[in-house]
Amino acid sequence: MHFLFFLLAISIVVIDAACPEQNLLPNPPDPGEFGPWPVSARYIGMMTKRNLTTEVWYPGVPGSEKNSSLYTYSPTEHMPDDQKSKVPKCVPPTPPDHHTCCEPTQYADHIWFDLPLDVDHGPYPVILFIHGFCAFREYFLHLVEHWASRGFVVIAADYPGVNMKAILLNLEGHIQPIGDEPGDSKLLLEEFTTLADDRLSFLRGRINITNLGITGHSLGGSATGTLSKTIGLVTIPMAGGGTHRRELGVYSTLVIGGQNDTGGDHQNGYNSSPKPKRYLSGANMGHESYSDLCWMAPKQGGITGIGRSCGVIGSDVLEPLADQGCRFGTNPRAHLMVPPEDAWALMRYATAGVFEETLMCDKNMAAQLKELPTHFNSTILAKWAEEL
Repeated sequence: MHFLFFLLAISIVVIDAACPEQNLLPNPPDPGEFGPWPVSARYIGMMTKRNLTTEVWYPGVPGSEKNSSLYTYSPTEHMPDDQKSKVPKCVPPTPPDHHTCCEPTQYADHIWFDLPLDVDHGPYPVILFIHGFCAFREYFLHLVEHWASRGFVVIAADYPGVNMKAILLNLEGHIQPIGDEPGDSKLLLEEFTTLADDRLSFLRGRINITNLGITGHSLGGSATGTLSKTIGLVTIPMAGGGTHRRELGVYSTLVIGGQNDTGGDHQNGYNSSPKPKRYLSGANMGHESYSDLCWMAPKQGGITGIGRSCGVIGSDVLEPLADQGCRFGTNPRAHLMVPPEDAWALMRYATAGVFEETLMCDKNMAAQLKELPTHFNSTILAKWAEEL
C-alpha cells in the first residue's frame, strides 16, 4: 500500500511539473536546488549576419559526467589579442591571495565538457541570456548551470558593439559596429527556431523554442524589456528596468535589482511592468553582486584588478561598473555587500521558480515563490512582491 502511494505521488509530481508535450525528469521541489541533469556546453561560433559568437548549455545524460572534466573559461578570451597577451595564466592556476598580474583558471562546478545531450527526455524549454555592457556570454554561469541542470537549454552570445572585446577595441581607437541587442537577439532566435545550421543539428526535435524565457543583465536587462513587447513567455530583466505591455498575449515578468545598485531603476521598472509580475530586490547587493564578476579572483580585485595589474586598457575606467556590488570594490559600502554565493542562492530560487512555473507548467512553483520570503533573511532579501 505504501509503495503504491509512493508511485502515485511521483506520477502527480511529473504531471504537475511538465507541460503536456514534455517528458522531463522530476526536479527537486525547491527551485533553489540543482536539478537531476549534469550540464554541458557546446561552442557554436559565429552566427547570423551580425556575427554573434554563440554558445549553448544543455542537460547532459545523467551519469555521463563521471569521467569528464569540469568546464573552464577565461575572461581574457574576450579581449583584443594585444591586451590578452598582457595577462599570463597563474602558476599554479589557483587564485593568488594578492593583487598580481595573472589570470587564475575559472571553473564551473556543475558544468562538464563534452557530455551527450539527454535525448531520452525533452523537448526542453529554452532560455536566452543577454549580457550587459562590456561583458561576455559566460559571466552569469552560476545561473546558467542552475537552469540547465533543471531541464532548460540556455543560449548566450557575445553581442556586437557592446561586448567586452568591442569596448576595449573602441578604447584603442578601432571603430566597432553599433550595438543592437534586441535586434541581434531576434536574429539569433531565428537560427534556433529553424535549426537549419548543421552546428545546431543536435538540438533538432529536442527543444521547444515557443516555450521561451528571456533574461538579461544591465544593458541586457534593458534589451529583455524591449523584447518583452513581442516575444517570450517569461521575461526577467536584471538591473535593467522593467517590461512592456504586449498587444497580443500574456506573459509573466520578474524584475530583479540590487538594493544598493547605482545603475538601473528596477523599482520604477517593476511599477510600470504589466501583470502578472513579480519583483525581487536583493539586500546589500549592487549592480554585479549576483553576477560571476564578484566571485572571480576577489583577492586580486576581480577582473578589473587583474587588468590594472597587467596594464590592460580601460581597467580603471570600467572598474566602477564591473566591481559595483563586489565586496572587494572601491565603493565605500563595498565591505557591506553580501558574498556572491549568498546572492546566487536567492537568484537561483527566484528565477528557476518563475521560469518553471510557465515554461514547465509547474503548478507547485506558485506556492514556492509565494513562500520565498520565508527562505531568505533580511541580510539577503530586501523586497519581494507579487501582482498576479
